[in-house]
Amino acid sequence: MKILVPVTTPAKNLFAVLRENYYPIFILLLLFTTPCFGQTVTTGKSYINISRPNGGTFLPGDTIEVRATIAVTGGSNVSTSRINSIRYNDTINLAKLTYLPNSLRMISNEGRTQRTFLDPSDTDSAHIDLASGRLRFNIGATSGAADVNAQGIGITNAGFLWGATRPTFYNSSCIRVYVYRAQIKNTPPIVAVDTTVILSAGNFRYRIGSSGTDQVSNFSPYRIKIAPNYGLCTNSIGANAVIGESGGTFGSGATQNRAGGTTFVPLPYTFLNFSNGTPNDNFYGLANRTSGNGSTNNNIGYPNAARVFNVWDIIGDHTGAANPIAGNPATNTGYAVIINASYETNRAFTQNITGLCEETYYEFSAWFRNICRRCGCDSSGKGSGTSGYVPGPGNDSSGVRPNLSFQINGEEYYTSGNLAYTGEWIKKGFVYKTRPGQTSMTVTIRNNAPGGGGNDWAIDDIAVSTCLPNMKYSPSITPNVCSSGTLNIFDTIRSFFNNYSYYKWQRSTDGGTNWTDVTAPLGPAAPVWNGTEWQYVTGYTIPPPFTTVANSGNKYRVVVATSLTNLGNASCRSTDPTSIVTITVIDCGPPLDTRFISFGGKVTNNKASLKWVTGVEEEPLEYDIEKSTNGTTYTTIGTVAGYNNPGASQNTYVFTDPEDVTSKAHYRIKMRTQDNQSTYSRTLQLSTLLEPLTFVSVINPFNNELVFDVASSKDGQSKAELADQFGRTVLRKTIDMREGVNQLMFGNTGILSPGLYVLRVEIDGKVIHKKVMKQQN
Repeated sequence: MKILVPVTTPAKNLFAVLRENYYPIFILLLLFTTPCFGQTVTTGKSYINISRPNGGTFLPGDTIEVRATIAVTGGSNVSTSRINSIRYNDTINLAKLTYLPNSLRMISNEGRTQRTFLDPSDTDSAHIDLASGRLRFNIGATSGAADVNAQGIGITNAGFLWGATRPTFYNSSCIRVYVYRAQIKNTPPIVAVDTTVILSAGNFRYRIGSSGTDQVSNFSPYRIKIAPNYGLCTNSIGANAVIGESGGTFGSGATQNRAGGTTFVPLPYTFLNFSNGTPNDNFYGLANRTSGNGSTNNNIGYPNAARVFNVWDIIGDHTGAANPIAGNPATNTGYAVIINASYETNRAFTQNITGLCEETYYEFSAWFRNICRRCGCDSSGKGSGTSGYVPGPGNDSSGVRPNLSFQINGEEYYTSGNLAYTGEWIKKGFVYKTRPGQTSMTVTIRNNAPGGGGNDWAIDDIAVSTCLPNMKYSPSITPNVCSSGTLNIFDTIRSFFNNYSYYKWQRSTDGGTNWTDVTAPLGPAAPVWNGTEWQYVTGYTIPPPFTTVANSGNKYRVVVATSLTNLGNASCRSTDPTSIVTITVIDCGPPLDTRFISFGGKVTNNKASLKWVTGVEEEPLEYDIEKSTNGTTYTTIGTVAGYNNPGASQNTYVFTDPEDVTSKAHYRIKMRTQDNQSTYSRTLQLSTLLEPLTFVSVINPFNNELVFDVASSKDGQSKAELADQFGRTVLRKTIDMREGVNQLMFGNTGILSPGLYVLRVEIDGKVIHKKVMKQQN
């Protein structure tokens, strides 16, 4: 709230520009013209969550510090040229909050303690009635005092202030912040999640000059929502629901200032082009570089006219930055919004989002950057560039740190914590779950810190996006199947949020353009916690009518949703577009009498050596060795003639790839008769980047048998174990491991109960683990 006592706008603008850029001239102007200007009184009310200095939602036990700010600009120590009878009144909501004793203080706008007060109504200037929660600060100097350092010591009635009273901003504005602390109740009756806690309105009262009439600045109450602190989405996020401004990125252009501003930033913030003295307090810019004269050089010294107010960073926007923390250089053409926040807690962004999905988790986030390294002003009125300036803790001279509040439908869900100056961008936000039937919400980001020196920040890449699940298909996303055979495919759905429990399988016959359901809607599934996420497995058997040669290239996927309603809405269901099953149908002819017993290999000096074993060979056979570098497209690199020895119960073959393996290669063997009937081995993956012991592939989930490939850097005896989720070993075996890739198996696993297990393999003290899922029989 701002109350103006006759001041002309041109004079005010001149005041701000001179103060920021020409301090000596400003002081002269102040000394000689202040009596003509009168006083400007500005008030604001904010809070910080002391318990979550790096940002977070609100939970029982959190400590809230409520901050009421009054700033008086101009005037003098004459009763007609100052504000008098100043006091602040507030009432703590004791039903939901517990007052923390002796937390009444006066601080500067940068948070530096100026004075502490005792709770009782005694000789100091503040008190609280612990029974009712009503509190009062009597503010200002005592009647007749001329000392600009007067802080209300010993007064029991309201005092007076003018611009030079401390703490002062360049000796022109006295900025005082009166605070108290309260804890969200975490003892019976505990404030439950989804409860709204009201921070009462409060008000400043004062009189202007010799007037006998109170001026009152009433604040609106804050509605704080108690909500789980999930952080940001742990998986990938979906499409941005923010409408306009290039999806919250503000677009790009060749000119430094984008004309006209943006409707994303509501009044009272007003758009101004960048110059050496703008945008000033309560204004914003929309630019592709934050310099006062168009410069793109952020390495110039301080102070410099190329910098806004001689001190702001010269940076570009954030969108698409190769290094998201560093952001883009000032030579980039992308736009960002830059806010010069004042004492009021004004909104920097607000929008009504529609078309949302019910019972779905959304990430509401944005990227921010504190852009002023040297905007501080100590309580004596000295700026960071002035001799005698006293920096803040940690030698910090950045001034007021930005603090942002995120609202949904007018309720406070999250605060960013104070954003220290780091010269880097930082992402802030939280996860919100829509309610049953909810398809829209109004989202807001507002200033939650007092103004003065500092509190200047950039915002970019505003997003409201769904938290998507992770999906992993097995045995692979490019499985082979013989013509007219059956193929079992599986998908493991993982999510930090236990809500994507409705699903169905779909098939595409046109390369993924159109999809048809091959199962009815299914669910709810019963996910289990794997230690980091909730997961469940769903499987589908592709029947013989859909494994003809004509079906080769068909695609399969699972779509998931948080409710049956959402599963029927294409906009509200999810899938993983980068992980879709594409089948290859092979004309294998009639089943062959000979079968593969094993197939393995290793890489030595970048050469792949393959070894396979077959059963009895009843007829002449040939073996085509096929290779792929992408796991999809295979070419024949050699052929080995069979032994044609019906008397041998087993036949062993070897082959060395004549070409070097540079990183990773996939191999398979095609067993072929003289009349071109054929069958394939499993696929073997080999790599030059071989760890001493590592899993190459695991058929996961598993049912009647658990098949897994393990790569070893040497020969040796190994042990394999399967343990349940309580750590009890349910299967164990000893294996003669060979250098290279070994195909291993636990048989007869159909007797195990469905659920999560841990597969463990050990050789010479080296141990590897992998979580696997036993599927329902």
